[in-house]
Amino acid sequence: MISFNSETLDFVNGETFRPYIKVLFVPAGYSLTVDFNVYETENPALFFINTNQYLDIQSATDEDAFLIYYNRDFYCIQIHDEEVACDGLLFNNIFEIPKVDLLEDQLKTVSQLFNQINDELNFRVAPVLHRSSLTK
Repeated sequence: MISFNSETLDFVNGETFRPYIKVLFVPAGYSLTVDFNVYETENPALFFINTNQYLDIQSATDEDAFLIYYNRDFYCIQIHDEEVACDGLLFNNIFEIPKVDLLEDQLKTVSQLFNQINDELNFRVAPVLHRSSLTK
């Protein structure tokens, strides 16, 4: 997971994340294109972007957005798509937009989840004590 804002758009829009499935948590005030559609976030929103979808974030604010990215093998979506049920619901749904506007109570829950994920990814294990210090 990475955070980004108006100063780091070039990195997010670059080639680094194109081959990954992406979940974006975007605050109000962002403008982005998914495939051929432009989305302006008036409220915080989640976006679900698959590897075969075009993503370009045109403008952002100083408030950080978050990007979770992973490859298809992470959840074995290609092999176990029926069990996972992501294809067509969150990803690759040609009939619905890949955006979920968040209501205030949903925003609180999603913020907590993203904070927990961030904490887990940044967790540092305390250095292991040397065996000699345990025997003293």
